[in-house]
Amino acid sequence: MATGETTSAASTIATILPIVVGGLLTFIGGWVGGYISDSRKNKREERNLARAFRGEIAAIRNIAVRRKYAEGLADVIEEIETSQRAWQFSVHVRQKYFNVYEKNVDKIGSLASPIPELIATLYTHANSVLEDFQLIRENGVGNSLNEQLDFYRELLEVLRETIRLADKVMEEIDREYP
Repeated sequence: MATGETTSAASTIATILPIVVGGLLTFIGGWVGGYISDSRKNKREERNLARAFRGEIAAIRNIAVRRKYAEGLADVIEEIETSQRAWQFSVHVRQKYFNVYEKNVDKIGSLASPIPELIATLYTHANSVLEDFQLIRENGVGNSLNEQLDFYRELLEVLRETIRLADKVMEEIDREYP
């Protein structure tokens, strides 16, 4: 009797084992396939986000360089120093130029380090420059020639630093997301 029961149990196991192993392999294959698919999708979205930031940053940087904002401000500073007379430097910004940033600020943490920190720093600097341009246009700066010179010199340094930051962010994005 024991031999017959052993044969029957072995036969049952031999029948069930391929089904269980097949089901397990199907489950694992589906899970791994889903994981790989999700991972590829996330990487593609991450790269697209980085490249969108790069495009916006390049456009803003190129506009500032092409319009020679830093050179114009440096010329005004030199003119004030030479003539000892107040000069008005004015840049009118009417459009919102930070659309990619504003729509995706909550996603920058998904990008490779140090890109999120650099992006946040860059846009903070750029907003500061725009705020200073608006302040100059609306109220002027300082009550004295020295106050005006100090303000313009500081603005020039922030503007130049913003352009350097833009170059650094684009370099990092190109390195990490070619």
